Amino acid sequence: MTRSTKTLDSTISSLIVEQGDQKFVERLDPSVLPKGVTKDTTQNKVESIKLEIELLQSKLWAQSTESLLVVLQGLDTAGKDSTIRRVFEGVNPQGVEVHSFKVPSAEESAHDFLWRAHKVTPKTGMITIFNRSYYEDLLVPLATNSLPDSTIKRRVDSVLDFESHLATNGVHILKFYLSISDKEQDKRLLERLDMEDKNWKFSASDLTTRRNRKAYKSAYHKTISETSTNLAPWYVVPSDHRWYRDFVVLAVVLKKMREMNPHFPKAQRETITLMREELKTIEKRRASKPAIFE
Repeated sequence: MTRSTKTLDSTISSLIVEQGDQKFVERLDPSVLPKGVTKDTTQNKVESIKLEIELLQSKLWAQSTESLLVVLQGLDTAGKDSTIRRVFEGVNPQGVEVHSFKVPSAEESAHDFLWRAHKVTPKTGMITIFNRSYYEDLLVPLATNSLPDSTIKRRVDSVLDFESHLATNGVHILKFYLSISDKEQDKRLLERLDMEDKNWKFSASDLTTRRNRKAYKSAYHKTISETSTNLAPWYVVPSDHRWYRDFVVLAVVLKKMREMNPHFPKAQRETITLMREELKTIEKRRASKPAIFE
């Protein structure tokens, strides 16, 4: 293991939430970068990480025995959309799906709260990204006091059972909380208002969430600390610096895919070998035949 790999692993490990450690989530400053980490020092790493993820995703797709679920959560403007775009821009689109979770529809509300998520969990060989997720059904009622504590507690238990069930069935889970400071969020909200190419993103719900930001942050801190497990860990990603946010998510995804260690199926390798031998035989036959026109 190289020194840079050890440093990267150390950075990743420092962002994992221990179950029950709410204070860790609360005190992590989203504006602070690790010592010595700059945009320039990570640029080359980002490109090499993306190339390796592309290769591993090809193997995952071909092997088709396991899958990866990536959950992205964060307050408005934390960068969920842009993270998806930048982190997964080079992978084979056939092997990636993105699902967004908004206010439940009438049909979704008529089922249990996990129904809409369960039906779009990744098939074998796939990487599936949830832009927001079933965690909205914990966070929103907790922040708005719209459900009794006992109901939220049952939902937390259901989520833990759900993730355990997925993991038992070959779904690897990574959960990212894109943490953003109040100052940076206000700046980005103003950008949405002032910049023509961004103000289409602004909605009245942004204001509602902004007014209740303290309650939503408290809900995140509590929920994340209660639901971070070895099978489905939460990573708190400092997201004031977009390039660092993307770098961290890329690094964590690469680490997980290396651990999954997918391979091209053996049968495919044998088929390729046979095809090469057949092509060589054809070339030899062509070479041995006299040319018709000299």
